[in-house]
Amino acid sequence: TASAIETRIAELKATLDGEDADEIRAKSDALTEASHKLAQAVYERVQAQQATAPGGDGAAAEEEVVEEAEYEVVDDEAKRS
Repeated sequence: TASAIETRIAELKATLDGEDADEIRAKSDALTEASHKLAQAVYERVQAQQATAPGGDGAAAEEEVVEEAEYEVVDDEAKRS
């Protein structure tokens, strides 16, 4: 799929020299479609790797630490009046 993207880029670059907006749009759409296919393949590969990894539920290895804190809301406009 990476070679398909390279091909679509070359086709679009060649088309950009012309003035046919429909052809430029068609080549741009073809490039977009090829890049979406690549993104999907990468996503599927990552999902497969996470599924086979230890603890393959996709959860983070470490649990997030949440700390409580006190805060005060300051109204800057009220101070200016």
